Amino acid sequence: MGTPYLQKVLNQQLTNHIRESLPKVRSRLAKQMADIEKDVKDFKDFKPDDPGRQTRTMLGLINQFMNVFGETIEGHSG
Repeated sequence: MGTPYLQKVLNQQLTNHIRESLPKVRSRLAKQMADIEKDVKDFKDFKPDDPGRQTRTMLGLINQFMNVFGETIEGHSG
């Protein structure tokens, strides 16, 4: 058997692992890229004086506060 055989077997296992993992990695990267492109598009259309945006932002902040406050009351605060 020896070292050359071990190298060949380990190389084959590594190649198989990469071949199996690559589609998942590509899929995750494609999803992240789509999310980033959406964020960039949203940022391009950003209008800070838009009353609808201000209302959504305020509601989001209130929801975050409620969640943190509720977790603190229940003793789950980090």
